[in-house]
Amino acid sequence: MVGLLSLAWAADLPLPPSVSDAEAPVLEWAPVLQAQVLAYGSNGQLYELGVGGRVGVEASRRALTARVSLGARLFPMVEDEFPNLQSAVDTEAELAEAWVNLDPYISEALVVHLTAGLQPVEFNEGRLVGKQDQWLSGSFPLAARLHLGAAPWSLDAVGGYREVGGAWAYPWWAVRLGAGRERPSGAWQVDLVATDADVDAIPASGLTVDDDIAAGGVYARADVSRLRTRADVYVQPFREGGVAVMGGGRLGWALGGDARVVLGGAAEGGTGDRDGTGRFLNPWGNVEAAIGALTRYPLGTSVNVPGQVGVGAFADMVVTPGLRVDLAAWQYHFADMEPYGAQVEADTRLYFGPYAWLRFRGALFLPWDSVDTVYSSAALSLDVQI
Repeated sequence: MVGLLSLAWAADLPLPPSVSDAEAPVLEWAPVLQAQVLAYGSNGQLYELGVGGRVGVEASRRALTARVSLGARLFPMVEDEFPNLQSAVDTEAELAEAWVNLDPYISEALVVHLTAGLQPVEFNEGRLVGKQDQWLSGSFPLAARLHLGAAPWSLDAVGGYREVGGAWAYPWWAVRLGAGRERPSGAWQVDLVATDADVDAIPASGLTVDDDIAAGGVYARADVSRLRTRADVYVQPFREGGVAVMGGGRLGWALGGDARVVLGGAAEGGTGDRDGTGRFLNPWGNVEAAIGALTRYPLGTSVNVPGQVGVGAFADMVVTPGLRVDLAAWQYHFADMEPYGAQVEADTRLYFGPYAWLRFRGALFLPWDSVDTVYSSAALSLDVQI
């Protein structure tokens, strides 16, 4: 009853002055369709060949928007190659997104959004808090999110549960407080971010902890004329004492008036040892969006648990309106080791229109010592989204 009354109240909230009741539609709806076919190989061997997808509907009226979608994914080869990952493979359709968003008009100076349900949550490109939607599996957190905006200030507060493997969940919250401006001459953003999860174990990684995983830090971005900068740093305290650190930075220069090519340098990494002790634990970051995600795998580490430092150069290019190419060259090494080798990687997207694109990601690791193994990895995917 309370939910029905809330929906009725939201449907009758006042509209902005620029929109009259006569212009406001009674109900708008649109289909939701996402699909992906992906092949992943490393060192000449095909490891994963997968298909994933999501179908649903999104409806809105006045200040209220709701979305429901079902998702499924299938890895025909993964159970044979990686038996320990069988529990994470979804072969049946399951609820992916199910959220309701309330966006009432308060004033031109104050913005309020309230979203509840299974929903994507991401701050600052997913460096610390990411969407966690690998392979279109719909592994979004069940959460309530409040967004407040009063330029230049903004606040996001999220609390709820994250689920892993369909049967394991833990309470989680995150807060982002920031200020920023977006103008034709440039943009800037500075955010304070904090998050905490009450995690007893992470079965997929074999990691066991008996304390909360908490982290906090600063994210900053600035575009001034042709200069492009981004930097972030996060710290994580350990119960037994001490802290771990993760962070990175990018400095680039846009060529041409339309900034279709950006060249620059970057650095990133985290504290820790190669044996896994004292690392920065980041199980809720956005793996797909992380810089150099493929780079870390040849080093025997995970993008979720950084334990190395890398420096390199990058080039982000919009070759044509439908072709984007990102290139990078990195050198990674652990804090207690000499530089181990160099990595070259590419991320290319070819858009067939606004709803479909072909994506290739590849990486080649070249050890400085010629007797060590040369690693290669590549992923090719076809994505469709409406």
